Amino acid sequence: MQQLERPEPTTPGTRPPDFASEIAGFISQVEGQQRVAEQESTKLAAGGGNVHETALALEKADIEMRLLMKGRNKILEAYQEIARMPV
Repeated sequence: MQQLERPEPTTPGTRPPDFASEIAGFISQVEGQQRVAEQESTKLAAGGGNVHETALALEKADIEMRLLMKGRNKILEAYQEIARMPV
């Protein structure tokens, strides 16, 4: 699992990272980890592969998916809170 990088402070004239592209990048990372876990499971089921590596890949994929779902839930909560604000 890759470490999330702390955003660079912006200087005048530079644009901060786009939120949508950051989310899309993280989703791609989670999908990649899901594919790795699936490949490791397939190798193990075919008689090859290592049980330890397969378990590790599955756990990494699970952790990243749970992190993604927590982020999604927080974003939805923020959206709902904004939607409830009187105009």
